[in-house]
Amino acid sequence: VLPASNEIKVPYSLPQAMMLSSAIIATDKLSHHEFIKQNKNGILIKQNNVDMLSQAIINLARNPEWIAELGRNNREFAKQKFSKEIFENKINAILN
Repeated sequence: VLPASNEIKVPYSLPQAMMLSSAIIATDKLSHHEFIKQNKNGILIKQNNVDMLSQAIINLARNPEWIAELGRNNREFAKQKFSKEIFENKINAILN
């Protein structure tokens, strides 16, 4: 679960969670839209809405296949955005 705060940037633990094939529940903030696509690799909920949060958790708990699908999609997204090769290519592009 990604915390909701206007002052906190997306945590560094997000790519790690994505690489570990975790399903993500995040606040529906613009900065989270860069990483989370609704119902594809995570669930976006309204800020400070405990009913939506609890319902998202219940929905995931009742559907292990969906958790696995979200996790697979997160891992694929992370490999495309955060892999060692991608990082090295970006560093080389900056340095060259």
